Amino acid sequence: MHYKNVLVGTLKYASTNHEVEIMQIQIHPDHQNKGYGRSIIQQVLNDAESKSVSLTVLKDNPALQLYLRLGFKIVGEDMYEYHMQIKH
Repeated sequence: MHYKNVLVGTLKYASTNHEVEIMQIQIHPDHQNKGYGRSIIQQVLNDAESKSVSLTVLKDNPALQLYLRLGFKIVGEDMYEYHMQIKH
């Protein structure tokens, strides 16, 4: 992902007829806490229209709070990660 020709992070996702899975989102540490992650996820949610959107997040990742604020719900977990989803 670029902003004003500067690489700020990475987004990797897969889309099917019913779901969008965010497989990877990383914001470079120099660009964290500036709203880029929120903006990117909001764009994915907008583009998903009626599809559900899912992701996993490490349990100790501070981004968990962002995902919760954006409306993601924890729908499962394993030893290391929460499995999260928004259904439209």
